[in-house]
Amino acid sequence: MFLAKELNCNWISFKKFIYKKSIENMALSDFINILQATISPVVMISGTGLICLVIQTRYGRIVDRIRQLIHEQQKLQQEAKELKSKINVNRLENIDLQIELLLNRVQN
Repeated sequence: MFLAKELNCNWISFKKFIYKKSIENMALSDFINILQATISPVVMISGTGLICLVIQTRYGRIVDRIRQLIHEQQKLQQEAKELKSKINVNRLENIDLQIELLLNRVQN
């Protein structure tokens, strides 16, 4: 038991010695290369995530606008049925055109 503790202690001190010597002998260019290798993936992942967030927000806004237009269109059509007239025909055509344009934005 005593021998195991002594070996363990010696192993730990050996690892500390090797680590200390490797840090002292490391050139600045080696340190910069290690830093670049560790930071580059983080920057790439963050940039990719930001691009995905922007695209998701853009599509979300388009979908929200399409939902508003469809709701308004249904409301106008319901009013037209109740009054048995063709009021707001221009607005309904305009809504159809806007929905078509927004759907083209989503597809492209």
